[in-house]
Amino acid sequence: MPVQFETHGFSFSPGRSCVNEWIDPSFCVATEPREWTQTELSKVGTWISSMPIGLLSRVKANGFDSLFRYGHGFRKSADNIGYTRDEPGAWVWGRDKSINVSDLIFAASPLDPFGRYDFSHKTIVHEFAHAFDSGTIDDSFLELIGWRKVDGVWVLSDFDMDEVRATYKRVQKLGFEGLNEHSPQKIAEAIMLNRRYGMERGFPTAYAMTNPSECFAELLSHLIVDPTHREYLSDDILEWFSKNTFYRR
Repeated sequence: MPVQFETHGFSFSPGRSCVNEWIDPSFCVATEPREWTQTELSKVGTWISSMPIGLLSRVKANGFDSLFRYGHGFRKSADNIGYTRDEPGAWVWGRDKSINVSDLIFAASPLDPFGRYDFSHKTIVHEFAHAFDSGTIDDSFLELIGWRKVDGVWVLSDFDMDEVRATYKRVQKLGFEGLNEHSPQKIAEAIMLNRRYGMERGFPTAYAMTNPSECFAELLSHLIVDPTHREYLSDDILEWFSKNTFYRR
């Protein structure tokens, strides 16, 4: 796979082609592998530079040192055999230890109404946060936040999880409608609902309240990109991340 660019030890390559025997051909049909443009390389390189060096070192130590470019995201098809198109802007793939970026990241990105950060910038940092924890959430984090499993399902102590999930479904519905209808108003409504619901409950977003993995990634990414994070996050959360990641208070 040819490398187009490198920064901070991370390589940027075109999306994987389906000549790889472990990739089903439907994956390439769904994702449309792309090459990076110079503008895209510069933008993502700047976002990577915004992250603490220690965090980047941990991500690379976990094996995530390559970024690939695709037109679209993907999900498993209904028959659970092949793949079909989805629209995440970026995602990590544990199978080949990759961080993957789609066209959506480079679409017009609104500024957060509270922290005034670029939403696409936050998304890239969020995916690096997933690569940082690499699926191994510390028990002390679960205890601090109040995550526990009930009948095999993650729940947050002291919160109505039916309400949380219903709220995040509304966020997703507004966001998808905004993208499909090219409606900046609906996208702004989705971002506002996501942020306000979470912040009023001590989290950066409603998304952060859906499961421990997304909770960790949303918290760490907002600690990095949102200058207002001290207004809604507790001192205990700030202290835990200061001790256990490369965030500094």
